[in-house]
Amino acid sequence: MHCAVVSRNMELVKYLVSTHPKLLEQRSVDGWTPLLVAACQRKIEAVQILLDAGANPFATDLLERNMLHLLLLSPGEGGWISDPSVIPSFLKAMPRVILKRLLEQRCVENPGGLTPFARWIFTRPEPSMLFTTVLELSNVRVFEILDGAGRTLLHTVCASHLLTLLSYIPQQLIEICSQVINSSMDNLIRPIIEKAPHILFVEGKDGETPVDMVIERHLQELLRGFVSRYLRSRRWPMPCSLIHWPLFAFGTGYNGPAFLRDPYKCWEICREIVNSRKSSQPPRKLITADELDEITQLQVLPSKLT
Repeated sequence: MHCAVVSRNMELVKYLVSTHPKLLEQRSVDGWTPLLVAACQRKIEAVQILLDAGANPFATDLLERNMLHLLLLSPGEGGWISDPSVIPSFLKAMPRVILKRLLEQRCVENPGGLTPFARWIFTRPEPSMLFTTVLELSNVRVFEILDGAGRTLLHTVCASHLLTLLSYIPQQLIEICSQVINSSMDNLIRPIIEKAPHILFVEGKDGETPVDMVIERHLQELLRGFVSRYLRSRRWPMPCSLIHWPLFAFGTGYNGPAFLRDPYKCWEICREIVNSRKSSQPPRKLITADELDEITQLQVLPSKLT
């Protein structure tokens, strides 16, 4: 059955599910059922055939990844799909009860406790049709879940908006800028906050909300800009719009570490949304002792696997 799924012969898959239904839940040495293999390969037609035949949609592999974990982010390169609307259409047609459970299931892949959306977000997905669909179909609970690092999905996005380049070549500056900005998570912040704005005020393991993280990093960047200029000129710069420039923009002779991103976009987006909701701002959600205990347990599982 696994081999039939990997092949392009869907008639063979249909034949096997009708004549050998026990193979539907047969696991490979990696703990994958035929359905998980189909999801990993992004063979949506095979996924639908197996589900229609009665395959367990909640089956998981050795890392407790379900079909949605693997469909959004395959351990390998996955299958190539020419039509970008195929997976979104498939997800929209899935029964909501099943989809809700799949979206909230968590795997033990490092750092542990990752939902399909949280696991996928680490790869900085483009705000494509698939991203929009998953965002729309996700309930609020998906954004409230803390992973093994004690962070919500929004914590992860806000913490990853800053990229570090150890060196740069002036002639390749434009190319580097485009690569870094395109891979930034800044373009994911607004749609996630608009979907669940109260997550801005949910504490993580360290008692820090996404808003706290953004403000702290913004202040660090302001200070970094002042100190960098002082070390080169021994003069404190006057406040001006130049403070929003990346460090190397102050001179082509700078050869130290360069911190590059779309300047302060994360902070500006969060500030705009928070200010627009001041009259109806949700209360800060403090992390509970039970949540801290759960995070500790989630951290143990990935360490055991490694």
